[in-house]
Amino acid sequence: MIPSLLIEKGFDIEWKQLDVGDYIVNSRTGIAGALAAKYLTQNPKVIAIIGAGNVPEQFVLAANVLFKNLEEIRFATRSSDSRERFRKFLDDNTAENLRIFAYDVYKMEDRRKLLEGADILFEAAPLDPDKKITYDEIRLMRPDAHISSMTGDGKQDNFEERVLKESAIIVDIESGARNSGQLKNVKSEIKIIGTIGEASKGKFDQYKSRLTFYDSTGMGISDLAVAKLIVGKYLN
Repeated sequence: MIPSLLIEKGFDIEWKQLDVGDYIVNSRTGIAGALAAKYLTQNPKVIAIIGAGNVPEQFVLAANVLFKNLEEIRFATRSSDSRERFRKFLDDNTAENLRIFAYDVYKMEDRRKLLEGADILFEAAPLDPDKKITYDEIRLMRPDAHISSMTGDGKQDNFEERVLKESAIIVDIESGARNSGQLKNVKSEIKIIGTIGEASKGKFDQYKSRLTFYDSTGMGISDLAVAKLIVGKYLN
């Protein structure tokens, strides 16, 4: 059901102009972050997003389908141009009564406003080494908040280690997370409670009352699901 929302929400694509590989990766990444939040939150109303690229766009489209009681989307980026572009995307692709706020990710007061009282943080952009998201910042969110960290390329280190130590962590595959996810950067042993597949079956519902963290590195089956959708839509 979830991959089909790429078409159902009207985010249509001209086949001849489609970069298929990028679209598959962007789509499955954004959707995965939204699904993890769905499995590990209770009735979220406020979403915070770091980043304004193609992956956050796909996350927003998925969030539109998965979260029926959204009241507010906040996002933070580096540049005013990206804020203007993403704001227009949100205006065009979300409900009219949804509150939208844009912030500068490198202004500490803006980051406080971004995170304060948020139910979900979707993080999908690299941060400078001295601008990592700290545990004190995460504590501004609700106590039962969820974080989806979608920068698992093995190069980025966007969260202070204590954020992971204080979270219940789920992953796609444990070896992938420890080798190329945010977990790659930790210096102490941190327990993983399980996988997103297990979360989809309700195995971790008891963790919805505390801070959770999805350390995403991707799964081949997700790529196949989106590729199948594209082939079915545009080649038939």
